[in-house]
Amino acid sequence: MIEWNVLLGIPALVLGIILMWAFRRYMFVLRGSITQHLGAALFWVNARSSGRSIWWDFFYGFDMGNSSNWIWNLIGLYVSYHSMKALHMLIPARDRASYNIFTAAFYPYRLWRRLDDNDHD
Repeated sequence: MIEWNVLLGIPALVLGIILMWAFRRYMFVLRGSITQHLGAALFWVNARSSGRSIWWDFFYGFDMGNSSNWIWNLIGLYVSYHSMKALHMLIPARDRASYNIFTAAFYPYRLWRRLDDNDHD
């Protein structure tokens, strides 16, 4: 009997490969537009998901154990870079200099104050 992880992995793998095909033109972007960074993130998050599915669900890690996870974690770091870079680029230009790709997730710094100020406009 086929295990559930393999049964669910098949359609997930097919969809992941279709999405990788859709975003393939962005796979090696280092600098570019917001769209290019988001496209790279989407390509690599699907590559990571599909690769892990093949690695663990279909081939049981090739008997390498958890030490082989460095490959997937490295791809995860690349995905995170592109996602955070795109998020940083989405910050309005007037505020962007106050943030970097690590702090962009916390924009706007004082959301409660901005919402309160907008109520008084």
